[in-house]
Amino acid sequence: MYQTLSNASLKTGETAEIGVLLAPDADDSHGVGALLGHKGDYWRWHVDEALARELDGIETRYYVALIGGRAVSNVMTVEHAGVGLLGHVFTLPEQRRKGLCQAIFEQLMPDLRARGVERLTLGTGYDSAPYWIYHRAGFRSVLPESGFMKIDLRDDFAPRWFAPGAVTPAAFTWRHWPTASQLFAEDIGQGLTLYGAGAFGAFNFEGLGLQLLKAIADGRPLQVWVLEKDNSAVVGLASLRPDDRWGGRVHLLDLVGHADFGAELPRLLEHLTWPAAKVQCYLPTAAEARCAAVEACGFQREGVLRRQLAGGGDVALYARE
Repeated sequence: MYQTLSNASLKTGETAEIGVLLAPDADDSHGVGALLGHKGDYWRWHVDEALARELDGIETRYYVALIGGRAVSNVMTVEHAGVGLLGHVFTLPEQRRKGLCQAIFEQLMPDLRARGVERLTLGTGYDSAPYWIYHRAGFRSVLPESGFMKIDLRDDFAPRWFAPGAVTPAAFTWRHWPTASQLFAEDIGQGLTLYGAGAFGAFNFEGLGLQLLKAIADGRPLQVWVLEKDNSAVVGLASLRPDDRWGGRVHLLDLVGHADFGAELPRLLEHLTWPAAKVQCYLPTAAEARCAAVEACGFQREGVLRRQLAGGGDVALYARE
């Protein structure tokens, strides 16, 4: 469904129509798919899937500038339950320096607020030209001198989103892509968030989340489960896959959760199907709830990597067979 939002006067004297396309749009009537055709691999996979069909509760919107009825500039959001991701900010080279991106943001930000969106995250190059476009729109770096950015459209977002409440384990699917991204915008890892992803603190889950979805869709030997609150907040995640560094003979478990939900982590592990192979898990020794969860599931501590983390923290290596 397409909606016109405004007509913008450009620096060149041209006029562009600013609008928003709520996917799906199988006919791609404004050429969004063609505009984003340069996107690689799994990024293009999501664009194609979103245009073709409904995706398990997420809303993919393409905020576009049209000239001659065709999309020449785009900003995408992917949302569920009032939180989301912002990406695919792109203008055709021959249409740049006309003010198209700014014109889109002037319509996008009020539309987000009007629809009740409470937080968005994005990734870009720190101190780049796009970084300052996002900064002017209200986004701020999650970490010092980082291109991982977020905007909270309600000041009390995090305390409400992650407030204690009942949780349910769920297999990772499309709706968890934007919601899990909010968990990883918090510093929950105690020095080591997801060993398999090389994530040691808050990090942008956007790319990793989409890679996980593509791997699951392709039938690869990967299991991903999340802990989901009634308000759709993801407060824990577990993944289990063959570890290619050992030729697939050893599997790797990653387990992480919000501090207020540590006692619920064993429920994630109950939903995993354990392979007839050795499984390893790397956890900070300071992460007591995560360590207790794997120990309750039959893991034994094989060793400790001393002063392995920034700040001097130790990492415990757990395994089960």
